[in-house]
Amino acid sequence: MRIAILGAGVTGLTAASILTQEGVHVEVFEAQSQIGGIAKSFDLWGAKVEFGPKFFDLTYFPEIIHELEGLLSSDEYIRYERNTQIYSDGILSAYPPRPLNLIRQLGPSGSIKAGIDLIKHRLFSKENPEKNVSAYVSSKIGGYLFEKYFRSYSEKIWGCPCEEINSHYAKLLIGFNDSYFNKIKQVFSSQKGKGTTSYFFPDAGMGVIWDRLGERITTNGGIFHLGIPLKKIVYDDSGITINPGSPEGGKFDQIISTIPNIFLLKALGMTGAELKRHFAGQRFRNLILAYFKAEVGNAMPQHCLYLYDKTIKGVRLSNFTNFTKTKKTSDGKDILVMEYWLDDNDELWTSSSEEIIVRQLKQDLNHIAGLKEIKPEAFHFHSIKNAYPIPDIKYLDRLAHIEALVNDIPHIKTVGRNSSNAFNFGMDTAMASGIQVAQEILQKDYSRA
Repeated sequence: MRIAILGAGVTGLTAASILTQEGVHVEVFEAQSQIGGIAKSFDLWGAKVEFGPKFFDLTYFPEIIHELEGLLSSDEYIRYERNTQIYSDGILSAYPPRPLNLIRQLGPSGSIKAGIDLIKHRLFSKENPEKNVSAYVSSKIGGYLFEKYFRSYSEKIWGCPCEEINSHYAKLLIGFNDSYFNKIKQVFSSQKGKGTTSYFFPDAGMGVIWDRLGERITTNGGIFHLGIPLKKIVYDDSGITINPGSPEGGKFDQIISTIPNIFLLKALGMTGAELKRHFAGQRFRNLILAYFKAEVGNAMPQHCLYLYDKTIKGVRLSNFTNFTKTKKTSDGKDILVMEYWLDDNDELWTSSSEEIIVRQLKQDLNHIAGLKEIKPEAFHFHSIKNAYPIPDIKYLDRLAHIEALVNDIPHIKTVGRNSSNAFNFGMDTAMASGIQVAQEILQKDYSRA
C-alpha cells in the first residue's frame, strides 16, 4: 500500500506516524520548508512560541494520550488546568460563559429582567432558532442576555452583524449546544464544565511534538517532500498520481489531504472560474498576531483573556509564560500576544506602519484593568491572510458542496481542519482526526505494494 499525505500539520503527521509504524509506505508532501503547519514553534527573544496559543485537551480524546506520552518523557511536559477568562467592562468571568456567572454579574434586578425576557421569548417568539446566531442564542438564554454579553464579541470576531452569522458558530464556539434543561442545571451547579482540566504542554514548545513525529516517520521509512508545491494530481481506476513526470511525486493507492480544499481542487484541474463559482460568497477574516515582551509579574495569571469589552479592538490576549516557565525571554521577561481579527480594509491590516499596531496594542492594554502598568519593551508581528472563513448563513451549505465535489473523486480522503465544520478545531481534535483516518486506511482492503 502506498499512501500520499498532503500537508505536514498535526493531522497529517499523526496519520503518517501511525501508518508507517504498521509498515505502510507513506510520502508526505508539504509546501512549506518546515513541518508542523500552523502549530509549529519559532524562536522569539530566546524562547519558543507558537502562532497564537495552542491547547491540548486530553479530556475528550483519551486516544491521543498514548501518542503524546510515546513521544515525550514525563519530565518534558506539564499537565495543567486551563485558566481562561472573559474580560468585559472591568469584570472577569469564566470562559466558556456559564449562566451562573452571568446571573451573578447582573445582580437581582438584572436577573429578574433576564428571566422575564427569557420566558417572554420562549412563549411568544416565532423566530426560527436555526436562522442565525442572534435567533439561536436568544432562544437559549433570551434576547436580554444575548445583547448584553454575546452580540458585540461575536460581531468583533467576524466583522458582520449576528443576523448574518450561522447558528452553527454559536453551537460550537460559544458553547450553546446544550439543551435548555442542561443550561438550567448549570445555573444551579457550582461544578466546572467538563474539559477544564487535564491539559498538556511540552516544556520546549509544541514544535518538539512535530519534530519527534517527523523523526519517527523517517525512522519507519516515511519520506518527506518539503518545500514542494502541489502542481497536479491525476487519477484513474488504478490509482492516483501526484506531480506526474516530476521526481518529487509518484503514483499512490490513496491520498489523505489535510490542505485547504481550494488548493486540492486546483491541483485536480479545476479552473479559476470554476473555483470562483464553487467558493462564491465566502468571505474571510485576516489575523495579526502582535507579540510583545514585558514584565508582567502577577498581573495576568490567566493563559488567555477573551476580550468582550467593546472599547478593546483585540479579541484575545495570551501570556505564553503561563503555559510553561521556559517561555520566558532570555532576559527573564514574559511573552504575550494580542490577536486582531480584521477585514481587508481595516487600517491595522492595510497600513505598512507597525507603529499603528503598537499604538493600538498599548491603547488596548490601557483599557484592561490590572494591565495598565504593563510596559511593552519589544514587538514582533505576524500576519495571516484569510486566516478564518466567516461562518455566514450559507457557510455549511457551501462547505457541504465542496466536500461533495472532493468525495466524488476516487482515492482521496479529506481530513483535518479544512474538512471540518468546527471553528474550535484544536491540537487535540487534529491529532484525534489523524489517528482516526489512519485506522480507517489500515482497516480498508488495499493491495499492498
